[in-house]
Amino acid sequence: MNACGANHQAIRLRLCEAARQPVATHWVLRDIHLEHILFDSTQNHRRVSGIIDYDAVRVDTPAADLARFISSCGEVPSSWVVDAVRVYRESCRFCKHSESLIPLLMTSTSLIACANWTQWLCLEGRVFDAGREKAINRFQLAIEQAEMLFP
Repeated sequence: MNACGANHQAIRLRLCEAARQPVATHWVLRDIHLEHILFDSTQNHRRVSGIIDYDAVRVDTPAADLARFISSCGEVPSSWVVDAVRVYRESCRFCKHSESLIPLLMTSTSLIACANWTQWLCLEGRVFDAGREKAINRFQLAIEQAEMLFP
């Protein structure tokens, strides 16, 4: 097995192990990324003033939303994960197991995003309200994130 296949198998094994442990779930956005968050930057610091696009809302673990959001920021320092969890904990409970899922979900999300964008753009020929160029840019970002996993 080559390094790419071994990496894929390791991710799959870790996902299967994680699935055996229960986590708290509730309604989450599931399509949370920087482009769906509106910021008010009229003060010295930026504050979230709104969130758009609720089409993908479902019951899931908040760890999935945090992983998706952090991944949408591109390559980020590991301290961002710590900061995101800290800020989330200010308003909601968050167990250690859920927290430990975030890096794994960030990894697997990039692979799933590549598969989704391939299906949507190449197989289904979907048209997106934001335009083809924006969709292709999102697809390219997913590919770049996956390439970091499989150099």
